[in-house]
Amino acid sequence: MSIHTIYFAGGCFWGTQHYFKQIQGVLHTETGYANGQLPRNDPNYHPTYEEVYSDTTGFVETVRVDYDPKRVSLQTLTACYFQSIDPTLLNQQGNDVGTRYRTGIYYTCAEDHYLIDSVYQQVAAQYADPIVVEVLPLQNYFTAEAYHQDYLDKNPMGYCHLPQTLFAQARQANQSLPHFEHVENVVFDFGGVLIDLNRTPCIEAFHRIGYPKAEEMIGIYCPSDEFMALEEGRITCDELVQFIQQDANNPAITFEQVQASYMAFLEGLPVFKLRAIKALRDAGFRTYGLSNINEFVMPYVRETLFAADGLRMEDYFEHAYLSFEVKALKPNPVFFQRMIEHSGMVPARTLFIDDSPKNIEAARSLGFQVYLAQPKEDFTPMLYQLITSNV
Repeated sequence: MSIHTIYFAGGCFWGTQHYFKQIQGVLHTETGYANGQLPRNDPNYHPTYEEVYSDTTGFVETVRVDYDPKRVSLQTLTACYFQSIDPTLLNQQGNDVGTRYRTGIYYTCAEDHYLIDSVYQQVAAQYADPIVVEVLPLQNYFTAEAYHQDYLDKNPMGYCHLPQTLFAQARQANQSLPHFEHVENVVFDFGGVLIDLNRTPCIEAFHRIGYPKAEEMIGIYCPSDEFMALEEGRITCDELVQFIQQDANNPAITFEQVQASYMAFLEGLPVFKLRAIKALRDAGFRTYGLSNINEFVMPYVRETLFAADGLRMEDYFEHAYLSFEVKALKPNPVFFQRMIEHSGMVPARTLFIDDSPKNIEAARSLGFQVYLAQPKEDFTPMLYQLITSNV
């Protein structure tokens, strides 16, 4: 079993520990003190509650949460965490005041920061006031005294700043993963599902080379005009460069500049998603990729983004259906029909994962089982559930 660990500070750690214990997929919790100042020349130092309570050590009451990422995502845990706090309060939660009660999320690997930040940004957009939750690497952590462990289990009537209704919500937080029937194939869209995209840097890059009209032609899900023709395979990369030169009245624009501008659209591909796809394939599922994409970016996608763990794109997919090779763009049914004909897949036994509602509806109309992915979503517990249900 793979066990991951994250550290949450949400005010008094009695209630926070009890809260996270309710969530399905959480394996173990522990109260402790994190990210404080360590005295010099004392390798045996261990802060006491009284020292932390003095608010002179910099330590914060924290709950260590060990969880199974195949059963509950860090994004789900982080979303639950934000439901248990007021993220706009500095050094206070409920009646508890002091730096020891500040809010924070402390991680031990960079990949966790990616997942935490994806939720953090969504939460921040919901508040008029700035949120003041720390998101930092874990610097140090010490287990709290025995009487602080599982305090509310030992003292059901003990003090807690969290309402009982919140514990009931936590018990339901991870019990509704999507369920699919008789899945044999899983099809993944690249951009927005696997590869994180950001249109703004791409448009800005085209502006810098002297072609502001790209803003009108490069869509989130589907381009238009000559940019569409490129992704449909009706023109070549060289022909698009020539079009841009003529349209901008600037023959100095180069192939390399256009390619670099397109590349700015791609932010990265989280490795944990690739590992889940590999696990699906190893478990006997047939996995496929597909994308509205062009030949400017495909070499980088193939040689860099999919080059995780020493593997290649071919190690993750039976086949990748790329619009410039298929000669069609999603959501055109022709794209899906050509994929079906080539692969022999039965839509009713195929799960299609995409981030575009139009593409989802097109696939659903052809009989696919579908899942609409959100930006930067960790949907891998859903994939591991597929594996488990197929055993």
